[in-house]
Amino acid sequence: MRKSLFNKSLCLAVLGLAMAGSALADEPPRSKEVVVDISSVYIPNGFGTNDPFAVISGIFPNSCYAFKGVQVTNLTPTLHEVRATATVRQGMCLMILIPYSEEAPLGKLDRGTHTLRFMSSNGTYTERSVEIQ
Repeated sequence: MRKSLFNKSLCLAVLGLAMAGSALADEPPRSKEVVVDISSVYIPNGFGTNDPFAVISGIFPNSCYAFKGVQVTNLTPTLHEVRATATVRQGMCLMILIPYSEEAPLGKLDRGTHTLRFMSSNGTYTERSVEIQ
């Protein structure tokens, strides 16, 4: 009887380990947030102080990238850095170039001329000026 109880306990332990391993295998792939390159920028004219935005576009290198958002850093009251971010998941990806185009809200800006630096992943940037009325 003791041997039978031991065998059942051993079977349950092995089954539990197998189920735990299976649960780990079903875990979604990990992902990370990265700065992505901005290829082109369009800034419409005629903004007030509360509604400025830019339309940014670029190309993702594969299907594991998904646009996440825009980060605006105010270096001075009239100089701002804009970074586009994407979530990159690990796992199987289609190795195709995927274009993106997104509206990038710039936040509240005071009246006057502002310089916007649209940053790339390697630290280079495209600079544009915008007049806030």
